Amino acid sequence: MSPPTLADVQMTSSLAKLGGLLLTSLVLLLGCANRPAQPVEAEVIRPVPQKLALVAVMEPPRLTIENRGSAWGVLAVPGFLIQRSIESGRADSLTQAMRAQGLHLGEEMTAALGEELMRLGYTVEVIRNVKRPKDDPESVVLESIETDADAIVTARYFGAGLYAGQFSTNYLPRLNVDIDVVSKADQSELHSHSIYYGADARERTDDQIPAAPQYAYASYDQVWDKQREVSEGFRLGVRQIAAQAARQLQKVGR
Repeated sequence: MSPPTLADVQMTSSLAKLGGLLLTSLVLLLGCANRPAQPVEAEVIRPVPQKLALVAVMEPPRLTIENRGSAWGVLAVPGFLIQRSIESGRADSLTQAMRAQGLHLGEEMTAALGEELMRLGYTVEVIRNVKRPKDDPESVVLESIETDADAIVTARYFGAGLYAGQFSTNYLPRLNVDIDVVSKADQSELHSHSIYYGADARERTDDQIPAAPQYAYASYDQVWDKQREVSEGFRLGVRQIAAQAARQLQKVGR
């Protein structure tokens, strides 16, 4: 028998490598076949809520007024204390003046939200008597709400008043609101959104609504002289926030 040629050796080596690969593949296939199938998590599909329980919005205890560009700021701590005292007195006066104009931000937000949601086709039930934690009166004990609604809607002001920024000479209305929607069945969160109207809004977006220029006031004296117009600016903000919030809630479950 003649000795193997180089070509024969290379062929034998290639066949050996191919056999090894086939054997490895077979072992892997058998292992996968014997391994128990991993469960596939099913996507949670939440039903689109049709009936909403709207918790009546609480009235802010008082409006605030803040001027970051005040001349008192140059006096550091003493200036800060003087400015805070001035603003506290003005906040009390502003709150009384706006209530004298019939402005009730809690009631008006409740009404505006209800109207906007019904306009979009929802059935809305306003819940006025709710249980609240003693240590957090702005929160709601959701489990205590008796309703056949699909979801519960809550709204809360976390800023309400007038604000002048450090580099601004104008007081602007400020209304900041948190909107939350939870499932009535298990209190799971369906939607959460914050909307800023006026002073904290830089441009028109899903969560920012700049105030119209006519509601900018160059001084507190001007605010005081235009109380009716100031209240109109707040009311317009309430309606715009409610309309924006309703459009956002329309996306729940879709």
